[in-house]
Amino acid sequence: MRIAYLTDALFPLQMGGMAKYARFHMETLRERDALIDVFASAPASGHPEIAGVQWISWPGSAAFPGHYVRENRRFSEEIGARLADGTYDVIFAHGLTAMSLKEPKCPLIVHPHGLESFQLGSGILSRLQLLPLRRAFTQLLLRADGIVSFGEFFDRILVQEIGVRAEVLLRLGNAVSPAFLSPVSGSSDRGIPRSTFRFLFVGRDEPRKGLDLFLRAAIKIPTAEFCVVGHHPVQEKSSLRNVRFLGEIREERALRSVYSQVDALVLPSRAEGFPTVVLEGMASALTIVAARVGVIPDLAQQAQVFTFEKDDLTGLIESLEKVSQMSAGDRQAIGEKNRSLVLAKYCWDRVADDTLNGIQELVKRARP
Repeated sequence: MRIAYLTDALFPLQMGGMAKYARFHMETLRERDALIDVFASAPASGHPEIAGVQWISWPGSAAFPGHYVRENRRFSEEIGARLADGTYDVIFAHGLTAMSLKEPKCPLIVHPHGLESFQLGSGILSRLQLLPLRRAFTQLLLRADGIVSFGEFFDRILVQEIGVRAEVLLRLGNAVSPAFLSPVSGSSDRGIPRSTFRFLFVGRDEPRKGLDLFLRAAIKIPTAEFCVVGHHPVQEKSSLRNVRFLGEIREERALRSVYSQVDALVLPSRAEGFPTVVLEGMASALTIVAARVGVIPDLAQQAQVFTFEKDDLTGLIESLEKVSQMSAGDRQAIGEKNRSLVLAKYCWDRVADDTLNGIQELVKRARP
């Protein structure tokens, strides 16, 4: 089976959950002898050499409303020109990378990930700002032969709001990188008694990630330490003594080491898909505090996750205080249960097998 694999982000050149998903997903598919040609975006500054990856410069533009959609359209047009030279059994496209492929010669599977533009926008102005993105996703998804969904929450958006047919949905999960499946080498102080409880935030500099809530909670809980991983502008850095900005960490084992030195992972996001950081925290045997967004409610039915409603600062603080007041033994028991769940269910081998089975069913329907 030959697959054209399209992505606008590929770890470690780009950071974030989708970039990690694309990298480890395509590598695991290759381990199953799938022939994959990867078409990925690269900045003008250069890119690493990765076998089987065709790099395409990302077409930057002025940051006016709708610029991301316009950039994706130009990026997708370049992909379309390159696909004309090959023959494929299926196209697997992340995000909007296939938006300019009007009549592909083979079945098209789209992975829209979190569909955050359909989760945000409570006011009229916000909805108007998100309209180009919603419209672009709607047009693409309505002509896709297969659409990846992370679960029931996304099924509802796809079927009820966008109008896709339920039979085209392909249920796939997320997973963690191999670095999180084995014990961390090096020092860990989580088991060493200390007076300061440590909370961890891992995320990009985007309002929907909820860093502002995390920092406001730090004001209310001055006895705990609040650690932040990710690239954040200097002006956003808090002057609070109990907040530590650790910067962007691209190396997986270094990030795993940070997880090993904190007590709980916090996800205060306003919109999410299937957040990789939560699985990383669970694989690190951490206690998880998360807003009820994306797959979190479903995940909380399988694992012990302390949840609160999005944008609810009071609920966040109450959850943080509850976790910090638990005994170390209780937190350890929760962490071990969470880690066992990840090892059993959220690995790339399972995602790759589900992907190939779904592709085979799709190709059968397209070629009876």
